[in-house]
Amino acid sequence: FRFHAGGLETSAVRLCTALAARGHAVHVLAEDADLVPEVAVHTEGLAAHATILAQTTPDLTIDWGFYHPADVHRLGGGTHRGFLRYQLDAYGGLRRWLKRLSYRGLKHHRLMARERALLRQPAARFVANSQLTATLAIADGATPTHVTVRHNGVDTRHFHPDRCLDQRPALRARWGLEPTAVAFLLVAHNLRLKNLDLLHRVFARLPADLHARLLVAGKRRPAGGAPWLVYVGQ
Repeated sequence: FRFHAGGLETSAVRLCTALAARGHAVHVLAEDADLVPEVAVHTEGLAAHATILAQTTPDLTIDWGFYHPADVHRLGGGTHRGFLRYQLDAYGGLRRWLKRLSYRGLKHHRLMARERALLRQPAARFVANSQLTATLAIADGATPTHVTVRHNGVDTRHFHPDRCLDQRPALRARWGLEPTAVAFLLVAHNLRLKNLDLLHRVFARLPADLHARLLVAGKRRPAGGAPWLVYVGQ
């Protein structure tokens, strides 16, 4: 439960602060957390789930993933079975074969069994951040009418085209983007999982007169270089 830890984590913080601002009493149980004004953050860890429930007696419980039975489960990365299939596509050759072999371990089977049990809760509802995530949940047992797609929102008080216009020339100059360049942005900490390799193949085939540039933002600088690749930092 931390700002800037990742997309799903940040969306959890934003949801809870918005609920608190509307007058709701919001309690958050997490293994690792930032202190957020107006939100009661419990850092005892997920093992204290039953104790915190007894203390707070909530009207609504939201599970950010597949950790405990809840009224609502927010699904960001899909199911574990679907994630493993997706992750496999980030590898090739011998590494792909070794990854596939490692997925047969007992740990993965336990995770998938727990998810299937949670997905089949008769009264639970599931909020997916994409149609792909919703499809994976239904494939693993969720009732289709209990799954709703809600894409991650954007805080327009912070991100708005009009607010960005003044910053645009200075940013493009800092990153060496010509006025005619068409900029694409990839935000990713895990470049292998987010398949930067695919973008390498795509951008290498684009016509030079398009002046396409790929800006990569994240913790890791891409290996190698290309005239269309710009690393902008974290």
